[in-house]
Amino acid sequence: SSDLDVYGVYPIKDEKKQSIRIKASSLVTNYLMAYPIHASQKVENRTEYGKGEITYELIPSHELIRLFRSYGNEIEVIEPKWMSTHFFK
Repeated sequence: SSDLDVYGVYPIKDEKKQSIRIKASSLVTNYLMAYPIHASQKVENRTEYGKGEITYELIPSHELIRLFRSYGNEIEVIEPKWMSTHFFK
């Protein structure tokens, strides 16, 4: 796999490239639209209040999880399920 398929340098062991989908507040959605974290980023389903669903095609990494966690309850991980249950209780 290519380095371009991972955000950061520490991929999670044994994880393959996959769809990662988050729901984000309008604040975070606007920020990520202005400063995308990866070329695969797609913003969809924006509500009138500016909230959005953002998808990535990535190998999950520890840095990605740290980044998502830094947004606190401004985001919710929808897919993959293991990521939302394991890291975002």
